[in-house]
Amino acid sequence: SIIEDYVQFNFWDQCQQLLDLPPIETINDSTVTTMKHNLELLLHAWMMVHARGEDDVMIPLYDMFNHQNGDKLNTRHHQDPRTDAFSLIATKDIKAGDEIYNTYTHCEECGNRKYDYSTVDLFVDYGFIEDYPQRYFTYYESQPRFAFDIDWDREQQQQQGQQRQIKANFRVPLSQKAYNHIGYIVRKLRKTQPLLEQPCPDDIFDHECSMTRQIHQTILTAYQLAEEAGRHVELTDVVDKMGYMWTSPQWERELQEELADTIGEWSDEIRNDDFYAEHRVAAERLAKQWEEEGDDDDDDDDDDHHDGVEL
Repeated sequence: SIIEDYVQFNFWDQCQQLLDLPPIETINDSTVTTMKHNLELLLHAWMMVHARGEDDVMIPLYDMFNHQNGDKLNTRHHQDPRTDAFSLIATKDIKAGDEIYNTYTHCEECGNRKYDYSTVDLFVDYGFIEDYPQRYFTYYESQPRFAFDIDWDREQQQQQGQQRQIKANFRVPLSQKAYNHIGYIVRKLRKTQPLLEQPCPDDIFDHECSMTRQIHQTILTAYQLAEEAGRHVELTDVVDKMGYMWTSPQWERELQEELADTIGEWSDEIRNDDFYAEHRVAAERLAKQWEEEGDDDDDDDDDDHHDGVEL
């Protein structure tokens, strides 16, 4: 498989860099040979780093904190760019005996992971199903764009005596194509549900079988809620025009930079569609700014050159 090939070749090269680190006395030729040729052991080592590391670094104690977003999240992490010092900082009062939660997805220093990393990704990489809030969106550009969260209905929570309920909230405008695709996923998941009610095959661990059933039901519930919520929103194709960073709150800035970088190559839709009107103006202004900054850099280079000439 692709993962096995990566682990056997790329990951082994990384492992070799660790062999000269303490405790040296525990490493011998037998250890190296075993690691290099035992794919199962290498896979286990890789999965430990993949599931518990921060990027490709293992941080003692830090990997003990469980993931949680929403109201239960009570810390944030910070890595000092100057010293690489790593800190976990409380964001609210934590009483003795309370669990300390970290977020694997909604962290401030995780790039765009907050917007392009889903509940399903979390299950694949870490092996558990996160509590609410959960996040879902389109994986492939060939599919209609959609993005929604599943979370507790806070309006309903305020009503006394009501049982807690969950609901879907769309993070981007919903198109007719996306709504149809969500319905298609619901029907497909319902069709495969009877297969999961059969006994587990003998060659699959009971825990893996149980988790497969749980993630199937979790995804089915999420998409059913999204299909229901979609019946009550105005459908529009705006999301198809929001650029490649369409899941991020910064999509407008990214779209304008993309347009500024391609002035002269705009399609008729970009030139004439009212949706792009303000973005065209911003892109032209940005392109002019880039040009002026480039001219200033050229002037500085010329000054440096002349300063170095002996007259």
